[in-house]
Amino acid sequence: MGTCVSANSANKVVSIKIDNTNIKETEHSLADKRYSSQVNRKILLDYYAAARSQMHRKIKQLFEIIFSGDHLDTKEINLNFTKIDVVGIYHIKTVLQYFENLKSLSLWKTGIVSRDLKRLSKSFETLVKLENLNLQGNNIDSEGGKYLSGILRKTRQLKTLYLSENQLGYEGTISFAPSLRSISNLEQLALDENKIQDEGLAALIPNLLYMTKLKYLGLRYNDLTINSKNNLELLATTLTNLKTLGLRDNEIPDSILQVIKFRAPKIEFV
Repeated sequence: MGTCVSANSANKVVSIKIDNTNIKETEHSLADKRYSSQVNRKILLDYYAAARSQMHRKIKQLFEIIFSGDHLDTKEINLNFTKIDVVGIYHIKTVLQYFENLKSLSLWKTGIVSRDLKRLSKSFETLVKLENLNLQGNNIDSEGGKYLSGILRKTRQLKTLYLSENQLGYEGTISFAPSLRSISNLEQLALDENKIQDEGLAALIPNLLYMTKLKYLGLRYNDLTINSKNNLELLATTLTNLKTLGLRDNEIPDSILQVIKFRAPKIEFV
């Protein structure tokens, strides 16, 4: 019993072979034919029948919600701590588009890598009502910045975005920073433990200033130094709704932090 995934980039076809059964999924077949179509229902049922024996139970539940007709009432999907491999990503990609009214998607510590964001990106076109996205604790590196950028431009209603404990680095941060202007309603942004460094923060600043509703910003464990003083001071004094700023465990001298705190007395520094 085994699973094999192969891709033909020219035809945009993914072939998933499970127990000698081939399922061919084009990027348009399920996305363009809505679930109300009997043809589309048959495609999805056949997909599930062939793949379900090796699906994680939480992913099975998503298919079953669609078959029951409750997908339009589903507001939250929580797959935290569900180890997701490349086959699992294609399962999620297949079902995610049906949850049009989804408000919250949590993929904390699922093992997602940068290329998985690329595979999932198209599914986010349906999730226009999404308000909370949690990608914390995964393996999203600098390459993932550009794929993250595409997702953020499709989810303009986001209020919380958790990206802590990844490996975006300053290059990945520079890649996705401009897309923050697309989610100007954001209230919470967690970027802790990404080694964004001073260069990454410098790229974030002009885009963060558009986030007038931002209340929480997490920048802990990011190798920030004294060179970020002016940018942090600008951030703290410009974003009038900012309540909490996480700066602990960087390389910023305490004397500099005291200056920033003095300039922004209403902000809690953690």
